[in-house]
Amino acid sequence: MTVAFDTISRYALRWAEEHLDSTAYTTRCLAFVEDAIERANEVEIFGGDYAGESADLYGATHTADPAPPGAFVFYRSVRTSRSSTCPRRA
Repeated sequence: MTVAFDTISRYALRWAEEHLDSTAYTTRCLAFVEDAIERANEVEIFGGDYAGESADLYGATHTADPAPPGAFVFYRSVRTSRSSTCPRRA
């Protein structure tokens, strides 16, 4: 099955917007993003337990290239007291 990235992105964004106020994803931001992509598109993404580990698995830790629209973006982060812990409406 081949699905265009813009279709995957559109479905994932719709799913994410429908779940923005859910408390099921508190402190589980990576799970929120994975579920938005997987559940909305009926696909499975394999990765690590946290975003940095997934970046290592996919070899994405050493690139300066900008991510294309719809890309699953990995990053390393240092949590501070002001860090967001769940998706919310702006």
